[in-house]
Amino acid sequence: MPQATPLLQVENLIKHFPADSTRWFAKSKEFVHAVDGISFSIPAGEVFGLVGESGCGKSTAARLILRLIEPTSGKIQFDGMDWLALGEKELRRQRRVMQIIFQDPYSSLNPRMRIGAALAEPFEVHKVCSSRAEVRSRVEELLQMVGLDPQAFGRYPHEFSGGQRQRIAIARAIALKPKFVVADEPVSSLDVSVQAQIINLLADLREEFHLTYLFISHSLPVVSHLCDRIAVMYLGKIVEMGSRDEIFRNSGHPYTRVLLSAVLPPDPKPKSSRIVLRGEIPSAVKIPSGCRFHPRCPIADAHCAEAEPPVETLSATHWSACFKVNEAAQLTAK
Repeated sequence: MPQATPLLQVENLIKHFPADSTRWFAKSKEFVHAVDGISFSIPAGEVFGLVGESGCGKSTAARLILRLIEPTSGKIQFDGMDWLALGEKELRRQRRVMQIIFQDPYSSLNPRMRIGAALAEPFEVHKVCSSRAEVRSRVEELLQMVGLDPQAFGRYPHEFSGGQRQRIAIARAIALKPKFVVADEPVSSLDVSVQAQIINLLADLREEFHLTYLFISHSLPVVSHLCDRIAVMYLGKIVEMGSRDEIFRNSGHPYTRVLLSAVLPPDPKPKSSRIVLRGEIPSAVKIPSGCRFHPRCPIADAHCAEAEPPVETLSATHWSACFKVNEAAQLTAK
């Protein structure tokens, strides 16, 4: 079970990119509000899901946490450390405790490097093995752990299927037994049958190594199988957060309701439908006033366009940023 003490604490994290980064000498005053003040914590042992449409800022948030890109402002505490205060050398030493599984298994592996060498690289960089024989043994153990033949040590990535490549990427991520793993849409490019296998593998590894995951996805059915808590993002902000059951059974934000209505049931009725949003996704450069979801919201009124909604507490573990929580809870597909 997840522990109460947060392993990761994110406070008011912000990342704004210049709107026209191609004009080197331009003094542009417009920015892309990729991540616009998000806060959450993840206790050790928990799987925390971050869901939303493409472009809402999920992957940017993950890269900020890993410091693959630097934030505009905000705070990140990891395992009691001020993560943003670490210098380059110290950050490099700490990389072994925080790893990532990328979305595309076809581009995340070097096509010119045998998988044995790719999996040996973490051990060599961090100097955790005393001999080549020990490295070889650890790599073969990793391959077996993720369901691959240890004799595949000398093969190249193109000799594997997409699901097998993602298993290799997972093996690389857990090689140094990290405390925290970011899974950035790890199954979105895979067939549905393979998705289930990878999700089950991640669940098994969580139990075996006591891993903590930040699991990013645009698919609610996927996060429902793995995540303990879920945060819903829209246009750079978290609009609702709660336990898996609270999000799926008692969601209090109209955007969450829209996402849930898009999930195809196992036995769909002939006349089943989804909640259809009006308009297009607003620009992340020109954020709408008030509630940023109001231009597309089916229950928005004039007040929603004028003021930013406060956080409405629905339970000790569940909140929604909406003026019309009660109405949103009743919103269903017609």
